Amino acid sequence: MQQFERRIRAVIERYAMIRPGESVLAGVSGGADSVCLLEVLAVLRETMGFTLAAVHVDHGMRENAGRDAEFTEALCRRKGVACIVKHADVPAAQRAWRCSPEEAARRARYAAFAEAMEEMHAGCVAVAHHRDDQAETVLHNLFRGAGMNGMAGMAPVHELRDADTMMRVIRPLLYVSREEIRAYLAEKGLTHVEDETNGTDHYERNRIRRHILPYAEEQINAAAAAHLAQAADRAREALSWAEEERDRRYPDIVQNLPEGGVRIDLAALRAEHGYLQKLILLRALPEAGIRRQTEEVHLDALLGLIAGEAGSASLDLPEGYRAQRSYDSLRISRAGTAPEAEEIPVVLPPEGGETEAVLPDGSRVLFSVMPCDVSGTAEIPADPFTKWFDFDTIKRPVCVRGRRRGDVIDTGNGRKKLSREMIDRRIPAPERDRVPLLAAGDEILWIVGVRRCETHRVHETTGRILQVRYLPGSGQP
Repeated sequence: MQQFERRIRAVIERYAMIRPGESVLAGVSGGADSVCLLEVLAVLRETMGFTLAAVHVDHGMRENAGRDAEFTEALCRRKGVACIVKHADVPAAQRAWRCSPEEAARRARYAAFAEAMEEMHAGCVAVAHHRDDQAETVLHNLFRGAGMNGMAGMAPVHELRDADTMMRVIRPLLYVSREEIRAYLAEKGLTHVEDETNGTDHYERNRIRRHILPYAEEQINAAAAAHLAQAADRAREALSWAEEERDRRYPDIVQNLPEGGVRIDLAALRAEHGYLQKLILLRALPEAGIRRQTEEVHLDALLGLIAGEAGSASLDLPEGYRAQRSYDSLRISRAGTAPEAEEIPVVLPPEGGETEAVLPDGSRVLFSVMPCDVSGTAEIPADPFTKWFDFDTIKRPVCVRGRRRGDVIDTGNGRKKLSREMIDRRIPAPERDRVPLLAAGDEILWIVGVRRCETHRVHETTGRILQVRYLPGSGQP
């Protein structure tokens, strides 16, 4: 085994890229890098105990695509490697996804890889990105305004989740240079095909490869590409640590809502470091249901919304979602997904009896009637979820429901709009439709957990007491 091959094996082992007995699918274009990848994996497969297959993707963009497929199939036959050829319509993909040709080709290629993995029963796909590709990627990302994720470049092992595609991608050549790859091929007497588009400046990546990196190596530092790749490793280590911190704090800050979306405790979020706040938001947005990758402009707008203080404010997000801040909470959900104000009729029990109403979220409201043996205006034990009412003064049918336009409550100083009472009690706007109300006709008896009306208070002439207890369900705080 050559020194070059031993180096690749060490990388595979260091990052646990390949599991014993696993089937590895190598992406082979026929170019120098992928021919090198196929050769090294073919050498290592027996001693490392894995099986090897190959996939070639014809992107339908070049006249020589048929030549490249034939070359790859012939190479695989000589190596005793099963090969499957996939065809991708990149122009159609670009129209469908409304992205650059490079991005469309990448997405179409990985979709083809996913199909081939399923057909070949592969556990991972190996791609031929090397150290110089890493340097180009970091520069490309930085030039386009990337954050820490972009500075981290490509990971040696990556769990790819792209739309409906999910796969484990490994990069065994990530720590060797293009020059070392060419030297290895020459030493082994291996040929390859050249992609004619590599010699043009049509694509951004080509311009970085052909002009910017060579200039940096000639005029600034000969090890510029190596140093960029090292910086990517350091950024990825820092990001990994920050993401572990994010995941540790996340359950205390973000709550998934039963009807979809998330609720964020702003006081807890604001207590975190600014960068950790961003990572928490970047995790919360897809969990709320937003699939599209979050752009910096949306993240900055969210941080601005969070920094606000008094009252309520909202922000429209991609895919029909909305972020709504109200006091110390932020709700991110699809616009217009507030639960319906369902009405649950209640048949009050006879004296000594008990009945219950079960709400859609699993919460329960228990009703019991008992004789009044208290004097004066004695209060029940201080419990925000248990209230007493003068049973004999309630003349209309009782129900549990959500709020309605025009609802009012008797505060003892007159009738007050329910909406104003909720504002004064600092109930977040997104939560107001979710607070259960105990009502008798159009009269609000109790804003559950917040305030009861004064009309039916127990006093010295009360004969029977209606006790109402609220037991939150699992979806409630």
